[in-house]
Amino acid sequence: MKQKWLTLVLLGGLSFVLTWLMTDGPGEAKDSESSLPTPPPRILQSAEMPPERSETRTFSVLHQSSDDYRIAWEQLPSRRLSKYERHRVQAEILDAWANVDLSAAIGAALAEPWDEGWSPLSTQAMVDRCDEVWRLIQSEHFGTLESKVLLDAWVEALGQKNADLLVGYLPQMNGIELRNTLQTMTRSVRNKEDATRIWQSLTERENLSSYDRRLLGQVAQNLCHFYQTDELREMMQDSASPAADFAAQALMAQLALSDRPFDLNSELAAAPEAIRSSMAASLLSNSIWAPESTRFSALDYLVTNGEWNHLEATQVSQRMQRMATEVGELKIADWVSELPPREETIEIFHRGVTPLIRKDREAAWQWMDGLAEEAWRDHAFAEYSQQMLQQFKDPDASASALEQIHDPVIKAAAMDWRANWERGRPQ
Repeated sequence: MKQKWLTLVLLGGLSFVLTWLMTDGPGEAKDSESSLPTPPPRILQSAEMPPERSETRTFSVLHQSSDDYRIAWEQLPSRRLSKYERHRVQAEILDAWANVDLSAAIGAALAEPWDEGWSPLSTQAMVDRCDEVWRLIQSEHFGTLESKVLLDAWVEALGQKNADLLVGYLPQMNGIELRNTLQTMTRSVRNKEDATRIWQSLTERENLSSYDRRLLGQVAQNLCHFYQTDELREMMQDSASPAADFAAQALMAQLALSDRPFDLNSELAAAPEAIRSSMAASLLSNSIWAPESTRFSALDYLVTNGEWNHLEATQVSQRMQRMATEVGELKIADWVSELPPREETIEIFHRGVTPLIRKDREAAWQWMDGLAEEAWRDHAFAEYSQQMLQQFKDPDASASALEQIHDPVIKAAAMDWRANWERGRPQ
C-alpha cells in the first residue's frame, strides 16, 4: 500500500503539525521501498515569532502540486484555528494554489460558505491572472450563481489593487455582468478621481440599450456626491455628448439627496431640451429620496410631452399608491383620468384609481360615474369590480360594477378576473 504524507506546519505563538495519511486502497503489494513514507512536503510555514506577537506572524506557502493544496484546503476546517488565523491560512493556500491550478483553487473556494464580510478569493492571483479569471467568468465555468460570486470577488480584488486595469474590462461587459460589476465598483469608490475614471469609461460606450441607460442612471446616483451641482450642470450643456445625459441623471440624484427643496420645473427649463425627458425619467426611476410630489411633477412633465417610452421604463404604475398618499387620492385619480387612453397608460390608470376606491368606495363610484371619457369609465368600473372582491370581499358590489361596463373587451377581461377569484375562493 502506497503512502503519502502531507504536513502543514505553523510555527510561532501557535505550533502544531497536521499530518494526513493517504492510502491508494487495499490489495496493493507492499515492498520495502513503497512501505516507507516519503518525506512530508511542507505546504504552509510561518516565520517563527514569540507568542506575544503571534497575531502578526507572516506565512509563506511552498510550491506543491494541485492535489497537495487540495488536501491542505480540505483539512483546514478540522484544525483548531481562530477566525483570523483561518482567513490568513486560506488566503495563502489559495494564492499559491491558483498559481499551480487556477480553476481548481477557485472551485474549492466557491464550494464552501465564507464568513460574512470576507472572501478568500481576494488574493493577488486574481490580479496577476485576471485575463484567465475573466474567461472563467464569461464562460460560466463554475455555474451561473457561482460565476456571479466570482465576478464580485474578482472585481473587488482587482478594483482595490489595480482600478485602471478593471476599468479596461468594462467595454467587454453588458447586461447583468456590467450591472453587477458597477455595483461592486461604485461601492468601493473613495475619491473623485476614481469616480471620474468610471464615469468616462461608461460615457464612451456606444449604442446604449434602454437597459444600459437605466443602469447608467443607477451608477450616476452612486457617484453623484463626488461632484458639485454646478459641475454637473456645466457637463450637461453639451447635450450631444453621452456624458451630458449621465450628468443630468447625477444632478437629479444629487438634488434629491439634498436636504434643501428644489424646483424640478426650473431645473428642466434650464437644461438642454434634448435631455429634459431623461432627467424627469431618472428622477422617477432612480432617485428614491425625492418627495413623491416632486416625482409627480416629473411624471406630469413626461405625460405632457408625450414621452410614453419613459413611462414604461420608469414603472410609474407601481408608485401610484405612494404618490396618492402624499398628494391625495382624488388628485391622483383626476390626473390619471386626463391621460390619453393608450397601451402605455392603461396600467397607470388602473393603479391611479385604486387608492381612491380603497379609501372611499361610495365616493369613488360617484367619481367614476361622472367620467367623460368612456374608455376610462369602463376601465374604472373594471378596477372597482376587482377591488370589491380583492379588498372588500363583496361579490354583489363587484357584480354591480360589471353591469356598468359597456366595452365588451374590457367587460370580458373583468369577468375573467372575477371567475378566477371565485375559483380560488375558499368554499
